[in-house]
Amino acid sequence: MIRERGTVVAVEPGRVLVETAPAGACGSCGARPGCGHHLLGRSLAGATRIPVAVPPDFPSPLSPGDRVVIGVAEDLLVKSALTLYGVPLLGGLLGAAGGHLALASEGWAALFALVGFAAGAWAARRVAARLALNPAARPVLLAE
Repeated sequence: MIRERGTVVAVEPGRVLVETAPAGACGSCGARPGCGHHLLGRSLAGATRIPVAVPPDFPSPLSPGDRVVIGVAEDLLVKSALTLYGVPLLGGLLGAAGGHLALASEGWAALFALVGFAAGAWAARRVAARLALNPAARPVLLAE
């Protein structure tokens, strides 16, 4: 189980909204003021709010401002990453190969690669939407 610390920002019946802040990749680097990676990370990173179900047997009541630990199964993280990155990449590669084999032209292969990538991204989005409906795929609230 992959664990992440967060802060409760809202309490609703049966669930809480937990805000997590991303960790910096190079927080203690001496070249931080002149580092492009630091500037890019600072501009793109932001806190994420995640709805988490509260189990009925959770040891204590929660209120906004409480620090909690949420967990996600490792296999779920791997499946999600493969879906998000692998399916569009595979679609692009298959599209490029199909375009090249069918029409023997680089231009058509590039166009087919874009179409394959778009189809793969669409398929990944559909799989992710279906996965989001699965209760076993949601983060869980862990007792410290």
